[in-house]
Amino acid sequence: MLFVLAFFRQRHSKHDFADRNRDASYNNAVKTVGQTGKQIFGRPFVTAGWIVLALTVIVLAVEIGLMVLIFMV
Repeated sequence: MLFVLAFFRQRHSKHDFADRNRDASYNNAVKTVGQTGKQIFGRPFVTAGWIVLALTVIVLAVEIGLMVLIFMV
């Protein structure tokens, strides 16, 4: 299950780490003092979202299954 989840996560990730693929919002952004003259590496971080929820459900199901097996003895 975790391998299947990792496969779908890889397919839906939007990381290309290339400065040539900047969005229009980068061109209109107000630069702060810390950003002047610095290179921007890749796109901003995006939270995993549904991957975190799916992983939580898988781990919860495994934990419940193990508890059921333990208490059946």
